[in-house]
Amino acid sequence: MKLFFDKVKKLTLENLIYMCWAVYIFASFLNIVGIFFASEKWQFVLKIVRYICYIVFFIKIYFDWKKGEKVTFAIIGATLITIAIAFFAKNRSAFFILLILIALRKMDFDKLIKIAFKIFLVSFLVTISLAMLGIIPNWEFSRGMTPRYSLGFIYATDAIGMYLVIILMFFYTKRKNSTKTELLILEVINVFMYSYTNGRVSFILISTILFLQFLSRFQFIKDIFYNNFVQKCLKMICYTLPVVLFIGLHLLVVMYASNNFVANKVNKILSNRVKLTYQAYRNYEMKPFGEKINWNGWGGYGYKEQNNEEEFTYNFLDSSYASIVFDYGLIFSCMVILGYRKILITNYKDKNYWLVITIIFVLLWSFIEQHIINLGKNVFVLTFIPLLEIGTINRLSYDNLKLVKNK
Repeated sequence: MKLFFDKVKKLTLENLIYMCWAVYIFASFLNIVGIFFASEKWQFVLKIVRYICYIVFFIKIYFDWKKGEKVTFAIIGATLITIAIAFFAKNRSAFFILLILIALRKMDFDKLIKIAFKIFLVSFLVTISLAMLGIIPNWEFSRGMTPRYSLGFIYATDAIGMYLVIILMFFYTKRKNSTKTELLILEVINVFMYSYTNGRVSFILISTILFLQFLSRFQFIKDIFYNNFVQKCLKMICYTLPVVLFIGLHLLVVMYASNNFVANKVNKILSNRVKLTYQAYRNYEMKPFGEKINWNGWGGYGYKEQNNEEEFTYNFLDSSYASIVFDYGLIFSCMVILGYRKILITNYKDKNYWLVITIIFVLLWSFIEQHIINLGKNVFVLTFIPLLEIGTINRLSYDNLKLVKNK
């Protein structure tokens, strides 16, 4: 009977954590919906909801520790670094992300992704539908003479970026089991999103992902994929991609400073992202633990009451490989880049190719968006969880500390 009640208790606690994860994801989604973003009252409510989730996650960590969950060097080191970031840069987001990752150590990774996928998909479709019906604001922006619509979100890029996240989760969870009808419908939605948002890179990435998923149905494609040459190329990508992208962006910045033709061309293709990164490095310092910088972007500009057009200066960094340096510092940036490299290598060796390809797209997407370590938008940050197991410290286990205390 006791065993039965223990299993029921465990099941109840697990369901509570999954529910808390769902609430956190939903609150994070609402944070980029226009009507919630523009309201200080709703922003306060969403913040309270997130903090309640943090408390639940912290309690989960404590009970896991009491039940024998090990403390590791990775956890201690990452905790100290994120606390330093919170102190020096006044940025607590890295600490809270780490808190969630530690709390979810023993949870089912695929189930967490599926929960996020369902919440994002339903919330996304509802938001887009309400915006098209005129029930919630559909803010209009522009790129030159081209109008861009937010479709209920705070900016056009956020709308199609959220759709890209959904497609990445669909790609990973459905794998080769997707139907032709599903893929066609998703591509039609992609074309619709592009026609309203003009999100070029996200549109290309989404189309590429869906095309790869379609090709995975054919045996000859599988034969090509497992070819020695392709496998060697994939292995090389896993070992080098995060570092290459990080160095590549900064190399472009150096080239742009010298008025290099290639850098200028890339900057134009990437909508001035290289130029803005160059300006950021001129205006701000690189610090070990980051610094507090007020980033001004187009999200909600002209629609949120706090925006003052006379004082507004656009300085927003879209590329994750630059933003993490300023927001979290050089040490944390190296942790993130090397962490993704380790994730790719480990999953390649384990032949978890669907996750490998998903992470590759996440890293490519991060070149143009700020979501490389944003758990509220990029749920594949959960792949960092196994890295927290590095370097067990037995002396800090609950039982050992209890014995020391009793002595």
